[in-house]
Amino acid sequence: MESQPRPLDSGLLIIAVLGPLFHVAGFLARGVGFFHADVARLAVAYVALALSGGAAAWLVARRRTWSLRLVAAAALLINLGSVAYAGSVWSHDMRRALADAALAPIEADKIGIALAPADDSPASAAELAATEEALLDALRRNGLQGRVAVRRTHAITSAQQAQYVGERLNAHVVVWKTVSERRPPVEQRHVTVLGAHEDVVDLEPVSLLLLMATQRHLTVRTTVDAEETGVSPMATDVIAPVAAGYGALAAGRPAVAALQFQRALAVEGLPAEAQRDLHSHRGTALLLADRADLAIQAFEDAQALAPTADGWVGIGTIALGARDWNRAALAFTSAIGLDPYAPAAYCGLGVLFGRDHQISRAVASYRQAVALNPEGSVPYAFLGLGLELQADIAGAQHAYQTCAALAGPNTGLQTAALRRAEAIGAHPPTAVPTATALPTPTITPIPTEGVYIVQAGDTLRGIAERFNITIEEIITLNQLENPNALSVGQILIIPEEP
Repeated sequence: MESQPRPLDSGLLIIAVLGPLFHVAGFLARGVGFFHADVARLAVAYVALALSGGAAAWLVARRRTWSLRLVAAAALLINLGSVAYAGSVWSHDMRRALADAALAPIEADKIGIALAPADDSPASAAELAATEEALLDALRRNGLQGRVAVRRTHAITSAQQAQYVGERLNAHVVVWKTVSERRPPVEQRHVTVLGAHEDVVDLEPVSLLLLMATQRHLTVRTTVDAEETGVSPMATDVIAPVAAGYGALAAGRPAVAALQFQRALAVEGLPAEAQRDLHSHRGTALLLADRADLAIQAFEDAQALAPTADGWVGIGTIALGARDWNRAALAFTSAIGLDPYAPAAYCGLGVLFGRDHQISRAVASYRQAVALNPEGSVPYAFLGLGLELQADIAGAQHAYQTCAALAGPNTGLQTAALRRAEAIGAHPPTAVPTATALPTPTITPIPTEGVYIVQAGDTLRGIAERFNITIEEIITLNQLENPNALSVGQILIIPEEP
């Protein structure tokens, strides 16, 4: 007959059980961050765990009561298992950290595109290879292979991680994929753009808004069809052209970008949400190509599918360039009405307040944009412009320096912000808050190439003669499979006249 447990045994048993329970609870609550706690707390945790394990081992070895020994043995196993589990997760995190450390950044004079697989499976590897091939082909066809560097990286599971990897690699664009665990599985293909407008050289408001417009995130969600085999066209015919388009934007080829986005829009089965976003991306590219007439139609097409803050900001940016202040104000306030957390809309309103010499309201709008996106570089540039108008030189310099520090691969913005910080230190603006308005916003044309929208009755020969180029140049640059099948409304890239 088993004897009753002694009070000492009961106390030791409680210690044996509570130790691993608290350890597991702490690890589940803080994750890998548990290992980055201060040394004192970590020492206390593992001293307690050692005492717990010692108590359990003593009970197993020294007591004859089998029920007590079984409970103590279970506590000891839980103790050891919790340490092993936490250690394995920590090791995985360390391996990922070491993989990050091994990523060599892309050369500073290159436009960087990073490609990440969904996981380590052969299917993911095949899709990644097909996406890379389609992307490189699009870059070659448009003469961008020397300007854009494509780099593979490890699997990415969140937008924050994509941002981090992009910054580590000095990449403008990060392509990644996730798959939900629900049934049927949903594949989500993502394109995260850290910034693809390199022509910001004077901190001009419309250019800054356009840079914010290129800092986008596109997600294409599709349900996995068990009967489908091979690589999804969403990877090769949508994601690859979009990535190539943003590479073209960063290389100063917005017309090429607009064409790539248009091609992605032509893919059958593209979800409505992705269509809306692509229309908006295309509008930004056309605006950068100095085709506000086509850009406004693209933004309106996006809004027709589902109104978004991004669409309204695009319309407001066009209105700023056209000096249509009332329409700009309506667009930016409509954007905030749809999404009160849209920093670009507050920046746009700040420009309008600055134009009306309402400097305090302009600065308040810029501060709101910074608060909504504290890791974004462009809101700090706007804040610097506003603080200059208040003659707060130290504050403006700090804002510009912060902008430069957060600019990432946007070297044009980084250089402009640092130069501006230095310039206002050497030549402080007049200390009259309402005496100076923000620069009048304009859209600077990019003369590398133009776009032409096909009209009724147009032929390739007629278009070629109009622009003094050859038919072959139009066919090659636009990758026309059937030159005799032009359609009204089709956009053609027109090379610069030699």
